Amino acid sequence: MASVLDISGRYARNLDYQYRAIDSKPSYLKSDKEAISSDWATIGLDIRKAIGAFQEYEDILPESMDKILSMTEIETQHLREIEKRDQEHKIKMEEEEIEMKKAVIKSDARRANLGLVTGLIIAIIGLGGSIYLGINDKVAASAIIGCGTITGLVAVFVTGNKRQRS
Repeated sequence: MASVLDISGRYARNLDYQYRAIDSKPSYLKSDKEAISSDWATIGLDIRKAIGAFQEYEDILPESMDKILSMTEIETQHLREIEKRDQEHKIKMEEEEIEMKKAVIKSDARRANLGLVTGLIIAIIGLGGSIYLGINDKVAASAIIGCGTITGLVAVFVTGNKRQRS
């Protein structure tokens, strides 16, 4: 963090980038250059060992290297095909999931619209009946049906809004 905030560069000049290695001996410091050089030397040694092992196979069974490399190419090709099929399957599953979500959304919208239309019909019938009773001098029945219809509609819309929010 200090080197990031060191705008003048004074701190970075004084840093001695070192690599701490834990060995059976007490810990000692190696420079990055020595550590990288050691890593490359180890990789080179591993490559030489692998070449030696392949040479032993070649000495025992001529053309074994070609067979081993051919089998490796076939296996690699097979793994690529499996990965390609797996990716295609994942894409297909995602597309099917998207289509399913679209169908659910359409169904929810259709159901909501049907509910609105049904509520409107019930409200018209209830309020129409209330008005009819009011005109025919049935004031108490008119008030009960009118208030009941309006209260029911308000209750449905309030609970519907609460459900949508949650």
